[in-house]
Amino acid sequence: MLETKNTFAKGLISITTIIVIMCFCSFSTADNSQPEKMKGMFSELKVLVDNTDIRALSVDKCTDQVELPDGYILGVCKVSSKDTSDDYGLRLIVVATIDGKKTLVFISNGARDAYSGKISVMQEPVGKDVQLVIIDYSAEYSYGLKLYLKSGGKIVSIGNVNAVLKNDGEAISALPYATIRRHGRDINITFSKKVWLPDANGRYKKYAAGKLKYIYDGSSLKLVKVK
Repeated sequence: MLETKNTFAKGLISITTIIVIMCFCSFSTADNSQPEKMKGMFSELKVLVDNTDIRALSVDKCTDQVELPDGYILGVCKVSSKDTSDDYGLRLIVVATIDGKKTLVFISNGARDAYSGKISVMQEPVGKDVQLVIIDYSAEYSYGLKLYLKSGGKIVSIGNVNAVLKNDGEAISALPYATIRRHGRDINITFSKKVWLPDANGRYKKYAAGKLKYIYDGSSLKLVKVK
């Protein structure tokens, strides 16, 4: 009788072990599928609204101003002292704290007639020290996006995304429907909705979702029309 009980107990333990292993494998498969799907994808970095008074840096009115987790301040501001006949308007500025003082370390070219600019910052996957700073400029309609690459304290302009969406005939920002992903050395930007692209004369042509791609290859931003 004792031997029968021991045999039953051993069998029960074996069955329980098999069930635990099966459950573990099931959860492991589920957990691994999501990271693979998101591999290389940029995600929006949480930034803080910044109210630091930076007028002492010869900066005029700002339409947006944020602080990054590393302490850098980004602003979309007027810097009248930098304006010329063909380079004027709102600019991206970057402010760092150096020797305890706020210092202007970067000023972009002007956005000309745009009177609003909104900052978004996209972060590369964990382990990467690269951020994509996106300025969404507009007036009565979207002016498209200006892109900057930030790595530590260095920031460079990499180009413009002119694709927009349309709402009741008006051009609006395509950023909410943009997917940004690292592929090898390249950064690819695609859109999950149909977008419109203006030509040199301001006429718009429509492209289906996924048929327009911007690729930054480390030296320049290129527009690719997908067949």
